[in-house]
Amino acid sequence: MAASKISRREFMKLSAAAAAALGAASLDPFGFLVEAGHDAGTQLLPAADFAFQDGLIPTACNMCGGTTGILARVVGGRVVKIEPNAANPIGVANISTDYASLKSSGARMCPKGNASMMSLYDPDRVKKPLKRTGARGAGQWQEITYDQAVTEIAAKLAAIKASSGPDKVVWFTEDNTLVPIQESLCNVFGTPNFLQHSNLCDVARKFGFEKTLGNGRPLADLRNAKYMLIFGWNPLGAMKWAHLPRILLDGLAKGAKLVIVDPRLSETADKALDYGGRWLPIKPGTDGALALALANVIVAEKRYDANFVANWTIGFDKFSALVASKTPEWAAPITGIAADTIRTVARELATTKPAVVDAWSGPGHHMNGAEGSRAIAALAGLIGQVDAPGTLILPDRKGPSFKVPAPAGTLPPRVDGKGTKYPFAHSSGVYVEARDAMISGVPYRPTGAL
Repeated sequence: MAASKISRREFMKLSAAAAAALGAASLDPFGFLVEAGHDAGTQLLPAADFAFQDGLIPTACNMCGGTTGILARVVGGRVVKIEPNAANPIGVANISTDYASLKSSGARMCPKGNASMMSLYDPDRVKKPLKRTGARGAGQWQEITYDQAVTEIAAKLAAIKASSGPDKVVWFTEDNTLVPIQESLCNVFGTPNFLQHSNLCDVARKFGFEKTLGNGRPLADLRNAKYMLIFGWNPLGAMKWAHLPRILLDGLAKGAKLVIVDPRLSETADKALDYGGRWLPIKPGTDGALALALANVIVAEKRYDANFVANWTIGFDKFSALVASKTPEWAAPITGIAADTIRTVARELATTKPAVVDAWSGPGHHMNGAEGSRAIAALAGLIGQVDAPGTLILPDRKGPSFKVPAPAGTLPPRVDGKGTKYPFAHSSGVYVEARDAMISGVPYRPTGAL
């Protein structure tokens, strides 16, 4: 019995039968709210009545930086249910044509977002600013008002600015949470050291794709692709954007082949195998070598998109010379991927259109991450799979934006060497340099700088 499989329809029938046997009157679907601080005396309406209540509040999930559009259903002044918002493109699609066709079938959100009510009503949730009263690490805190917190923080910042200079303040933030307001504060204060989350995450991908394709965050049209080659990314298990699992699975259902390059057999790699795709268990940090070897086969066998290369690229001769020696046999001992497999994947990638070549933070978390990302991005250009349905879409962002005020004067050099030591560094910053400067107390300064 344990080894047998049942269909989803059969599972739903069995689940419904089990629920009926228990008796609907004995079930308390919101019992966890009582444990999470819900007043036992508050009347909760039956689920069937929710649809008739005027209590839906459109908002955005902030359990991570994906900020999926959601609807919070409020009854009696309390949130009793969270559901995705089909009128909000985030959680439905990542390209406009997908949104137009998918919004009527409903949006998606991830389990973390659905569990946010537990955070909202957690009895241990911090609801007011806390000020440390004992020694660092002693765990001694007292609640203070927001007015007191703002006053004390402002005074401390002013003291640092007066005694040491504004550039001694380093500001870190998530790169999707009120960023313009925080950047405005840094500019007004006078610190150039505004660092964002992505320098801990996908900054190598941003750098490599921006310098190669002209855009740091192209969008993979997985739903319409016929071939997906994905490096170091697990969109079925790490869902920062809730639309990704649905779009990737739609692509597989339509016959796409999925190849995952990852040292770990992730959820997405497992799904690739389920659908007749490939999992390439690469040695960590060697993604760039694999990309160069794939390019070697495509160039040597003249399987590249000659028209795209001629009209939309520069430096093809130099690139060809670079990869001439990067054969699958060269890459096999480096990557742990057999030469025959590399050659097969290269041919599949070059001949199956439309195709997506993409990567995320995995390949970038190594000393060679930036150049490895460039090598991966170059594959998309080599096979001409850029900015067309089923490929990497270059987003055309429109609409109003918050205008960040310019600094009052010339800002001093950044503590992390961005723009000086690292002229091509991404705007989110260079985390390792900032970390080392804070630990040592000696920020990076170019020769001749104050």
